[in-house]
Amino acid sequence: MLDTSLQTQILTLTLNGPSSVNALNEQNYEALHVALADARDHPDVRAVVIAASGRKAFCAGADLKEYADRDPHEAEQLQMKFLLRMLIDLIEFPKPVVAAVQAPAIGAGMMLACACDEIVMAEETWMSLPEAQINIPAPIAAVIVGRRVRLGVMHALLQRADRISSAQSVAQGLVDELAPAQDVCEKARQRLSVYSGISPQVYDVNKRWLNRGLREQLENASRAVHI
Repeated sequence: MLDTSLQTQILTLTLNGPSSVNALNEQNYEALHVALADARDHPDVRAVVIAASGRKAFCAGADLKEYADRDPHEAEQLQMKFLLRMLIDLIEFPKPVVAAVQAPAIGAGMMLACACDEIVMAEETWMSLPEAQINIPAPIAAVIVGRRVRLGVMHALLQRADRISSAQSVAQGLVDELAPAQDVCEKARQRLSVYSGISPQVYDVNKRWLNRGLREQLENASRAVHI
């Protein structure tokens, strides 16, 4: 489930799963896709916050049980298709997007946060990429997370499945700012206030330049999973 709220030209999209772990399933992927498409050209939307409800997780990653009745190869392709589309939607969204990470961001949940332009994270939480522990290659994570951190940090996340704490995340440049868990969404909105005086066209041009070549890297990484 995805809740939407528009206030002072900032659209807040809130993951609100029934189990409070906010796993990404086809319904959530589709809701995010539609909401971002609607917001892209909406004159009343100047920026977006991606948030989540509950204290168990910002997003616990892809819902691996969703396609349990499908052929494993088909299930993998479906999951990759929706993940790739979500990441491309975010990196090509022409307006500022800030992730408000109030609880652990795991797997595709960490990728979701890292595809945003900025990240505000709760002071006592963590992120991780546990795919290696369940024998799932994650080159797409190496692309979207790796653009924010140095190689040694990315190695620990991807190959060792280490957790990275909020303090470590800030120190390594992965996260932009910390806040108490109950304040991360408001802090994200405050960070967006700086853009009220910046031309949306200028922001769009700069963002496209900053993210140049990233879509191609993500598409190549998604194909590498099947090699």
